[in-house]
Amino acid sequence: GAKEKIGNDRLRYALATTAFASLSVLAVYFLGVSLFGSRRTGLLSAAFWAAKPATLAYNTFAPDTVYWIFFILWMALTWKVVTAEKRPYGSMVLMGVVLTVLTMINFNWPLLGGMFGVFLSIHAWRNRWALSEWFWRAAIPTGIGLGLLVLICIDYNLDYFAIYRYAFENSQFYNLRGVYHWIMCLIGGQLDICILSGSFTAYIFLRNLPGQLRERPMPAHTLYLVVFLTLYMLAVIFIEPTLKIETSRIWAWITALPL
Repeated sequence: GAKEKIGNDRLRYALATTAFASLSVLAVYFLGVSLFGSRRTGLLSAAFWAAKPATLAYNTFAPDTVYWIFFILWMALTWKVVTAEKRPYGSMVLMGVVLTVLTMINFNWPLLGGMFGVFLSIHAWRNRWALSEWFWRAAIPTGIGLGLLVLICIDYNLDYFAIYRYAFENSQFYNLRGVYHWIMCLIGGQLDICILSGSFTAYIFLRNLPGQLRERPMPAHTLYLVVFLTLYMLAVIFIEPTLKIETSRIWAWITALPL
């Protein structure tokens, strides 16, 4: 449908989309540095991201490239807001703005909010935080994000819940009722197996996570990865109607890169 609307401006559209999508490389670098405090990890993560065939292919036309940037930023900000020794008010405000953008461009944001909440709750329990510390780290970004969403809906006279219900009921791409489809979602679709990104993702998890899970006490970044992977799996298996295999593949790939 996009091609028909673009008409003779396809080149300009492709260039603009590619230029914006290139920012996702910086976002992945930010994620790697945030998780492990290592510029080398960030640079290698960004290099793997830029070299992925699907990343290169989608950059010229797909709106997914916009979603990727804010999804990656959400992952990095989740880490920074939860693990900072003092309340990182700047990151909390930015996280709220990113949440608003995610609510407007993709309907998977409740899953991201759940990941943030679960990781924050477990981390707070492990570190014996006071309830007020846990509450404000959750309330400030959530309040900013949902507050901005309400203002946008009022200003543009949008019924967000009606839009959400319609999208949720009409976005079935695959029937994920069998074990085979669950596995394909978690490690990548059939095409990804052919171009190795799904296999690479699975290898990274199997190669790195078992050793990290044996460390005591469990490192914070290992807990972060376990929370994200567990909720990915639950979403793929239980959410109805089914999620796109493409989106599931994107989740797992991004999470694997810093590892």
